[in-house]
Amino acid sequence: DFIQVGRILFNQQITNFESTLNQLRNNGAGEVEEELAKSIFFVGMGSNDYLNNYLMPNYNTKNKYNPQEYATLLTQQYNQQLIRLYNLGARKFVIGGVGLMGCIPSILAQSQNGACSEEVNQLVLPFHNNVRSMLTSLNSNLPGFRFSYIDIRNMFQ
Repeated sequence: DFIQVGRILFNQQITNFESTLNQLRNNGAGEVEEELAKSIFFVGMGSNDYLNNYLMPNYNTKNKYNPQEYATLLTQQYNQQLIRLYNLGARKFVIGGVGLMGCIPSILAQSQNGACSEEVNQLVLPFHNNVRSMLTSLNSNLPGFRFSYIDIRNMFQ
């Protein structure tokens, strides 16, 4: 049997994290803030937004937004989500960028000759660039915010 694994949206993951923190605080767990400040949060976002939304033929997203508009929309949401985590006490982040999505197996399987899709690789480039700018801005504007960026796109090249 094929078991389909559900995805938990990032906003819901943050809400679940907030609930857990509230439970810890209500149960008298000390040093929660100190431990959060020392913790490293790994976050990667964007791939599913393209694969399971923008690139899906049965979704209208591609008709509503050009690639830059969609990248801007995603980045604005991502910015808000990282600020939510920051406001919950997170300070250190490892951010995984979006890779060469035109070279992943599901895209390769759609190719006549098994080659990477340059169209898809170019499609996600505005998001890649926006995220890097967003992180620089957050680093400048949020005291104590620190990040390491894993440039997955360039790792593949």
